Order: sequence, then structure tokens, then C-alpha cells
Amino acid sequence: KPLLMHNSSDSSRPDKAITQHDGSRSKRPRKEHVSSETGMNKGENLWMVFFLCTVPIFVYMFYALTLFHNEMDKRDMPVYRFSDFKLTIMAACLFYFVKNVMERSLYPFVYPLISDKHSGLERENRTKRVVKWVFDFFYYSSFTIFGFIYFWEYIPGIMGGPSNCTVNFRGYPYYQDTKWLQEYYLLQLGNHLCRTIDQCIRKRNDVKFWEYFLHHFLAMVLVVHSYASHWTRPGSLVLLSHDFTDIFLSSGRAQEALKWRIPIFFPAYFLFTVVAWIYMRGIVFPACIMSTAWELYFLDSYPPRARICDLFFAIMTVFLAVMNFYWCYALSKVGLQSLRKGSLQNSYDPTLLKAKAKAKEIAESEKQHLKDE
Repeated sequence: KPLLMHNSSDSSRPDKAITQHDGSRSKRPRKEHVSSETGMNKGENLWMVFFLCTVPIFVYMFYALTLFHNEMDKRDMPVYRFSDFKLTIMAACLFYFVKNVMERSLYPFVYPLISDKHSGLERENRTKRVVKWVFDFFYYSSFTIFGFIYFWEYIPGIMGGPSNCTVNFRGYPYYQDTKWLQEYYLLQLGNHLCRTIDQCIRKRNDVKFWEYFLHHFLAMVLVVHSYASHWTRPGSLVLLSHDFTDIFLSSGRAQEALKWRIPIFFPAYFLFTVVAWIYMRGIVFPACIMSTAWELYFLDSYPPRARICDLFFAIMTVFLAVMNFYWCYALSKVGLQSLRKGSLQNSYDPTLLKAKAKAKEIAESEKQHLKDE
């Protein structure tokens, strides 16, 4: 009987081993599938951790803003109220409506113009992205032109204006009444709010979700804080310098997806885009905005105010500078890869990265299947 029991247990072991092996084999591709769909690679994990670490800072930041407003009320000094953000919500709804109207209207005209290398569902998604980039081009162009016209008097020389960087920090925390500055700020915030919500709802499965979400979120929080704490003039310079670079990036990405591209013009246009990004975001922003914010914070040359709000503004400029340096590196890397391969394909595009991850997953799954057989 012990012999029979021993044989029975031995005969069951291979089946059990096969069952366990098959179960692990069936689960492995599913795990990889989730990873490729959600984009939780090493880089995405880093951006997610970065975001989670900043959340407590931003929560306390809003609490500090309420203290700042209370202090200003005690001195009978005018402030930008949180109630002003109702215009932001209306602007976000308006931008969402305009984007959807443009997508439905331009889709039939743009679809035939997309490069033949995109087919099926990828071609449809690429068409929608091109329409979005067309909207971005007109949006950033309009707000950049508007800003340079109405805020010309305090635009620093490093950005082509007649002023300097430090003059825009003078007079804080007193109310700076510049024509159209308040409306400009609230409309810009509406666009950032719309993009952040769109990233969470429609693009939550993108390979680069956390990277793009963090970028939109930081921009939105920086606009909210700079508005509520009266850093509107320096903040408008941040918006202008960034909008200027996005004009060329959005139009360049739209050109990359089309069938017809001028061989010499498109590489030159991309090179100009990289140079503009490096200059405006990699040089002007840290040299004119970030450094001045930290310098004036430590000088303490202004009347008594909520210094914690000043510190938050300086800290957030550092966060944004880190993102800018990374994006400048990514753009330069795309350009060098295109030059080395002799191809104008954007190797950093989330759609293409997702497709490559899916193809790699299928290949590895088939390879494992053959190996098991």
C-alpha cells in the first residue's frame, strides 16, 4: 500500500508540474500586456513617484495661499480671488468644445493626407492627433502674439523685449494691474485644465501617461499658484516662453505625420524647434525666472508677506526646469536618432512606442510558446 501511494503521488507530480507551468505561462503574457498598455516601465515609474512626492507639497501650498489672502485682507490690499477661476472652468469647457468641433470638421480632410505608413486604427488615431496639433498651433500662436503685444513693456531683453528680469518681481505682493493680464491668465489656466483632464480620461493607457500628466499638472499648479499669490508678471513670462516653443513643436509634429514633406525644409524646421526649446526653456527660463525667484526670496527686499508662498513659487520653477531639461534632452535625442538612421520618424511618439511594445510582447509570447512546445 505504501508503494501504491508512492506511485500515485509520483504520477500526480508531472501533471501538477505541467499545470503549474501552463498556469505561469498563461499568466506571463497577461502581465506583460498590462505593462505595455499602461506604460509602467522604469521611466514611467520614476515620473509617478515624482508626482506622488509632490502631492503633499501642493496640498500645503493651497493652505498657505489661504493664509496669504487672509494677511492681504487684514491690510485691505486687493487680491486675486479663487472665485475668479469660474472663468477658467468656462474656458476649459469652451476649449473642449472647440477641439471636438475641429476634430469632427477636419478629420475627413486630414485623413487622406496622413502618411501611408500609418494604417487601420493607428491611422485614425494619427489623424486625430494631427487635428489636435493644428489646434495647438493656432492656440499657442494666438496667445504668444497677444502676450508680446500687450505685455511688451515688461518683457525682458533676453526674450527680445525692452525690460529686464528683475523688474517684474518688484512691487510684490502688491496687486499688479496690467491690462488683460488677469483674463490672459485665467484663459491659459483653462487650457491647462482641459489638457490635464483629457490626459486622465482619454490618454490614461498611453505609454508616456505619467510623463505627460506630470507636465500638464505642474503647469496647471504653477499657473494657479502664481495667479493666487500675485506672481502674475513673472508667470506670464513663463507662459510666453513656453507657448513660443510649442508653436514650432505642434506644427512640426503635424508635418511629421503627413505624406508630403520637403526633404530639406522639415529637418531644418525641426532643428530650429530644438534650438528654440533649448534657448527658451533651457536658458531663458532658468536664467531669467528661476534664478531671480530664488535670488529675491533670499534677499528679502520686499514688505512683509507670506514667505512660504514665495518659497513655493521658487520650488515649482525648479520642478518645471527639471521637466524642461528632460524634454530638451528628449528632443535632441530624437533629432540625433533621425540623423543617424536617415529617417524623419519621431521615435519618441507615444503611439509608436505603444505599437512597438505590443509587437515585442507578441514576439516574446510566441517565442515562449515555441520554447515550451
